[in-house]
Amino acid sequence: MDSSIVVTLNGDDGAEGSSYSWTSKNSGAGTVTNTKVEGDKMMFNMHFTEPFEAKPDGYVLVEDAGDGKTKATWGYHGENTFLSGGMMKMMDMFNMGLKKSYDRGLELLKQYSEEHAKDIPVPTFVITEAQFPGHTYASIRKTISMDESAMMKFFDESYQALGRVAGPRIIGPASCLAYNWDEQNQQADLAPAFPVSGNEQYKAQQ
Repeated sequence: MDSSIVVTLNGDDGAEGSSYSWTSKNSGAGTVTNTKVEGDKMMFNMHFTEPFEAKPDGYVLVEDAGDGKTKATWGYHGENTFLSGGMMKMMDMFNMGLKKSYDRGLELLKQYSEEHAKDIPVPTFVITEAQFPGHTYASIRKTISMDESAMMKFFDESYQALGRVAGPRIIGPASCLAYNWDEQNQQADLAPAFPVSGNEQYKAQQ
């Protein structure tokens, strides 16, 4: 779109702190810096230096869309002064430039993702069956949704609660007792647990 643009890359691609800068006769100048990578979301800062200065923040978010598909959302937000806000409305800057650029960027992302879908190997797991000696376990049992965030929250809170009440009695690594795994209804009956010494009974408050 702009034959006069010169781009400089810095840092490890995709890593926090990496950036790219550009200068151009037609598109001004600026720098985009990755500020944080958190799960399925990457956040970045855009620092425009020419033809005007602005520092909006942006993000790229990917979500599971089902049926083997992924939804990508690319957006940004910033603050405008009264003058610059008025100029943007007069020029219809979004529809003239940014929307077209973002749409094209998402098209390229889709194209690249589909062409390179098999570049990342699918992890393989080896499942082995083993017999463990009998133990007494301290556990918190609950039927929960298979939603990843809900499960992680349940495990985190349960292990913390068990650690508070069973602390000195814990004699082995964290475990999980699975009583039911219902993929059809997306529910699991699970009990995060620690093997403990003795037979003392107690209630762990979450």
